Amino acid sequence: MTIMRYLYIFLVAAVITLSGCGKSPPEPSATYAEPTSTPASYEEALPRTIEAATSAKEAIAIFENQLPLLDADGVDTMFMALEAFYRADSEKMEASIRDANDEGVFELFQNPVDDAQIATIADEGLRSVVKGAIEGKYKFNAGEGVLEPIVDYRALQAYSGYLSPAMVDYVSLMATESDEPSLADGSIVIPWEQLGERALKAENYLLEHSDSPRFDLAKSVLYRNLLGFLNGSSNDGVFENRRFAPENAEAFQRIIEAYGNSFTARVTEEYRDEVNRLAKELPAAEESYNDPIYEKITKLLENIEALIDAEFVSRGVESGSAASPSA
Repeated sequence: MTIMRYLYIFLVAAVITLSGCGKSPPEPSATYAEPTSTPASYEEALPRTIEAATSAKEAIAIFENQLPLLDADGVDTMFMALEAFYRADSEKMEASIRDANDEGVFELFQNPVDDAQIATIADEGLRSVVKGAIEGKYKFNAGEGVLEPIVDYRALQAYSGYLSPAMVDYVSLMATESDEPSLADGSIVIPWEQLGERALKAENYLLEHSDSPRFDLAKSVLYRNLLGFLNGSSNDGVFENRRFAPENAEAFQRIIEAYGNSFTARVTEEYRDEVNRLAKELPAAEESYNDPIYEKITKLLENIEALIDAEFVSRGVESGSAASPSA
């Protein structure tokens, strides 16, 4: 064990002693906490205690025990450290259930995966791994006979009373994504219009919180959902004979009519109109894969990220990356 590991363990022990070992975090106030007298050097060291955790359950315990000691900015920093932990831990989490996935242990599981289904896992060790992950704020999505662990942002909303308003709204944004991932096995698995609505929610976050340390991650949520809304996925395209499929055309029109002044609606309308113009003006090829319209459409889609970057400019500093759910 390294000296640094000893230091982290000592710091964790000190935090637990100060806040009460095993106690639930106190009820937060309606507004986020005022700054405390916690020394800056102490706050700087705290994120590394989460980094040193050996499991998500331990990382959550460390996080919870620090909540009474920090102001909202400090809790925000700890929350981002928790996300970084999930990002590093996710491969280990997937590996811990890989054999069970390969053996079809979860073949009969359905969403939402609940305690009753978990109780049917015969292997005590595997059942303990799954339950421990859930206590560490993971959740499991069932599909194609396998379980996929993702971060449960809805469960993490329990800490909203300790976070800054910008981080509270960020967790809400991510909770929508983790509640119901939009993509599974290359297919869109939510109603098409919801992709547009999720893009709008991310857009609103960017407008309201331009100084958020999670600004760039919210931009990625906007990009992912808007691109999916306009172009579909590998198994779910939006075109039928060079025209938008009726379902997609209707979803575009509803977003344009309801949110005409938004960035999402403007881009959707411009994209739709340009594709329709190209379909009229460009002659169709005998083979669809040689059709020049699709090369033009690809260029339109490749420009979306640049449009987002031009429209939304951060006034803050981005800190790390989220443990993003599948979408």
